[in-house]
Amino acid sequence: MLPNAHAVLTRGDARLVLAGVTDLSAPGVGQAGPDMSAALAGSPDDVPVILLDHQPKDARRAAARGSRFSYRGTRMAG
Repeated sequence: MLPNAHAVLTRGDARLVLAGVTDLSAPGVGQAGPDMSAALAGSPDDVPVILLDHQPKDARRAAARGSRFSYRGTRMAG
């Protein structure tokens, strides 16, 4: 899990940032809410970002912050 955090993945000279944010409902269970700034803090600026986010509501903001691909979604009740 990457709760409001990121990891830089490398293969040879190629790098990729994999970042994740918590769900909007996280504060209801005692966890921090989603914080994209915290998730991307310290990540390299010149590296593509893949963002893992349960909610699609912040997709435009994620794109503005450099996310080139966002994996979003849920599987409730099957």
